[in-house]
Amino acid sequence: MHTTSRQILYRKLNFKHISWSSIGSVSTIAIIAYLSTITGYAFLIPPFGATCYIVFSIPDSAFAQPRSIIGGHVLAVFVGLLCSFIFGSNWWSQGIAIGAIVAGMHLIRVNHPPAAATTMLLTLRDYNNWNVFYTVLIGSVMIAVVAVVFNKYVLKHKYPHYWW
Repeated sequence: MHTTSRQILYRKLNFKHISWSSIGSVSTIAIIAYLSTITGYAFLIPPFGATCYIVFSIPDSAFAQPRSIIGGHVLAVFVGLLCSFIFGSNWWSQGIAIGAIVAGMHLIRVNHPPAAATTMLLTLRDYNNWNVFYTVLIGSVMIAVVAVVFNKYVLKHKYPHYWW
C-alpha cells in the first residue's frame, strides 16, 4: 500500500525518539555555546539549529552525514562570503548566492539544506570578514563529532553511514 504524506503526518508518535532527538540537539547546541562562551569566538550560528534537527531526528538521511554537514556549511560560507564580497548585500546578490549554493552542494555531493541558510545569513549584510569561515568550520565539525559520539555510544545506533 502506498503511504501518503497525510498518513505520515498522523502516524503514531515515538516519544522515545522525540526525547532522544531533543536531548541530542540540546547537548550539541549547549556544548557549542559553552565553547563559544569560554573562548570568546562565535561558533554558533542559527542554521546549526536546523542541522541538529536533521542530525538527531533523521540520522539515516544523506543530509545528516558528516560529509554533508561539514562540506555543506563550509561551501556555504565560501559562497556567501564570495557573493557578499563581489556583489555586496542586495536582493540579486542573495538570489545568486542561493542559486550557487544549491548548485554547488549538488555538484560536490554535500547536500545539507541548513547550509543554504548559512549562505543567506552571510549575504544579508556586507560581509568581508573571512574569520567566519573558521567559526563555521569548527562549529560544523563539533556537530558532526557530537552526533557520532551520541549516536554510537548513547543510542547504540549505526552512525555515520559514510564519512566521505
